[in-house]
Formats: sequence, structure tokens, C-alpha cells
Amino acid sequence: MWREIEKFLMKAESYVLHTGELCDSLAAPGSENLMANLIERFGDQSIHTLLILTKSDNVDSLLDLEHNGRTVIGFSINPEPVAERFEIGAASPKERLGAAEKCIDAGYPVIVRVDPMIPTKGWELLYAQLFERLNQMELKGIVVGTIRAYPGLMNKISEELRSMLTTKGEDGRYHLPTDLRMQMYRSAFSQLRFDHVGICKESGAVWGALAKEFKKKFVCNCTCNKLVEE
Repeated sequence: MWREIEKFLMKAESYVLHTGELCDSLAAPGSENLMANLIERFGDQSIHTLLILTKSDNVDSLLDLEHNGRTVIGFSINPEPVAERFEIGAASPKERLGAAEKCIDAGYPVIVRVDPMIPTKGWELLYAQLFERLNQMELKGIVVGTIRAYPGLMNKISEELRSMLTTKGEDGRYHLPTDLRMQMYRSAFSQLRFDHVGICKESGAVWGALAKEFKKKFVCNCTCNKLVEE
């Protein structure tokens, strides 16, 4: 792995090493030690960016590292009732927000993913309360996304979630109906007060419509190196 990382760091153009796309960067026992080594290695250079993405609050061992701003820490967060119902075993949203504040205080660029947004009963108020809390934080940006699933996942999720995913997109995933997704995105972007916002796992048409409507500088969390370099 380290040989591959050193090869990655030899690239002349700026890239992001995303450690949380297919798993949680800090969930496995001992993962914080691996991440600490990665953070300090990325801190030794000024071209590439390390992205950590987690639903954990396991950040204490990362706070005193020489990161030099080359590691972005992202927290995936949902409203408390949604997390209690669907994110069993993860740190609570309150704990994750507390961990995010610690990382901000330690000088890390921090982003938040409100993803996946799930349209449970009363979702409008639940997410509005979360957005208001996020607006009080010194975040580099916000990325939102709605619940989706590849066909192979459909038989492994609850009937409640499966019944929501009625539209198959060009990416092969099942999504919420387009009108509902747009309603949820509009709710988010009309309330979030950040220059840098983005959406995850969506079509170009949805990106284009929202960017035009809100005149925002849309940024995917996978291109967070652009945020670090500003």
C-alpha cells in the first residue's frame, strides 16, 4: 500500500486520495493509526490532498498531527431521528459534529456530507434544523445527496427504503423520484449559507439545473483539493 501511495504522490498534477468512498475511513479498529501516518505523509508535500470521510467521532489521535492543511476531514451527518433509525452503530450526529469542531480547531479543512438525505415523515423540519446547525460552523463546504442504491443492494435494504427508490437513473442506481430529489436539494441549497456546496452521485442534468438556479460554485467532495488550494 505504501509503495502505491508513494507512486501516487509522484504525480505532477494535483489529485485527491479518497479513503472513504467504499468504506468509513475511521470505523475499523486501529484505522486512526493508519490515517495518522497518512496525514503526516501528506503533510510533507504540497501538491496532493488526503480525504478522510467518516460517521465516527474517533478523531482525538489526529488533532496534534503535522497535517499542514493537506488533509480534508469529512463527516457524513443526518438529523438525529434519521440517524437513530438508519445509522445504527455509528456515532450520534451530535458526537460527529463535536468531532468536526475539534478538527476545525486543529486547523483541518472540514467538510460535511448530508448524505444520504432520506425523506422520512417530517424531513423538511428535521433537515432544516440540521442545516441551521451547520450554518454556525466554519466549514469549507457542504455536499448533499439523496438515498440511492445499485440493483445489487436493493434486496439488502429495508422494504421502507426500497419502496422509496422508484426511479432508475442513467448511472444504474435506483433513486428517489426526480421531483422529490429536486425538492430536497432546493430545500438544502435555499438554507445552507456556504459558498461551496455540491451534490453527490447525481446526473449532469440535476447538477446543471441546480447550479443555474442557485448560482452556486458547486464542488464535489472528491475534488476537495480545489478547496484546499484556495
